[in-house]
Amino acid sequence: MINQKKIKQFQRMQSHIGAVEINSWMFPYVLGFRDRVPFFNVEETLIATQKALNFLQRVHKEKGTILLVNTNPLFGPLVKKTALLANVPYVNEHWIGGLLTNWQQLKYSVHAFQKFETFIAKLLKKNTVAFPKYAKAKKRFEGIQKMTSSPDVLVLLQATTAHKHIIDEAKRLKIPVISCVDTYAPNVEIEYPIPVNVNSKAFFHFLCHILVKIRNSA
Repeated sequence: MINQKKIKQFQRMQSHIGAVEINSWMFPYVLGFRDRVPFFNVEETLIATQKALNFLQRVHKEKGTILLVNTNPLFGPLVKKTALLANVPYVNEHWIGGLLTNWQQLKYSVHAFQKFETFIAKLLKKNTVAFPKYAKAKKRFEGIQKMTSSPDVLVLLQATTAHKHIIDEAKRLKIPVISCVDTYAPNVEIEYPIPVNVNSKAFFHFLCHILVKIRNSA
């Protein structure tokens, strides 16, 4: 049975407002239009969200690895805080090509960064020295230092044309993907698409809050 309170909550988040641009594969998720602006069927959003969260609970119970991925600078602080509270690896803003498909090699680069940071970070902070290469490496490797193996599921905050290479890597390794998709999203093959306004900060806060609760459950 559909939770009417949850539907109203999603509507208050403005998670149901799509973009004017719309791809045909998203039509089944759209309830109607107002002044050319499409509106998602909130029931579809709720059902998709519940399916994704149920799968995350199963991964957690099986002690699997969840990788949280975001490439939008606006949500960077939220993703970092969520990952720390949920104790999951994360990628913020910049995706390293081959992170999944070439993990066996990249993990050595991550290990090298960890050693370098142990040696240099305190020195740089103490002397307020600028080190652009270190700052760039930190941006790339900071969130995946504790990732010891390929993830069991990828949580991608937004799927757009720019994220196709990330999804392709997961697909090659048969890693399930949970992703929020707006009306203009390309026709991507992901296991758990969530039709939603990907500019809704409130919805992403809700999603991240639930992820933290799942990870901290017994």
